[in-house]
Amino acid sequence: MIEYVKANTERAWQRRQNPDLFRMHRKTEACGLLFTSMGNHFLLDWPDRQLVEMSRSASNEQIQERLKSVLAAAHNGAVTYTAAISTAERIIARTVREKGFPLVVLLNG
Repeated sequence: MIEYVKANTERAWQRRQNPDLFRMHRKTEACGLLFTSMGNHFLLDWPDRQLVEMSRSASNEQIQERLKSVLAAAHNGAVTYTAAISTAERIIARTVREKGFPLVVLLNG
């Protein structure tokens, strides 16, 4: 909680410097499709990207193996994309976010 309060001034500065990052955008185009989005749109054009798609029937071993490779690529600068539909995709997305790596979650909507 203390760290959150300390970061308030930085977040306020970010909002003032980049107001577009903190509002909804209708008709954001990605992969030829239109989405409603919010956040850093520069990530959509990042050259090093990785897509995470995993079956609902993926085993824990398969999830951990894929998570390891995703984190390695993210550590080397890749932006992770996922729809976060399956349990495996949600686990990987949550871990990528918690580690502070760039993440794009594509929502149906």
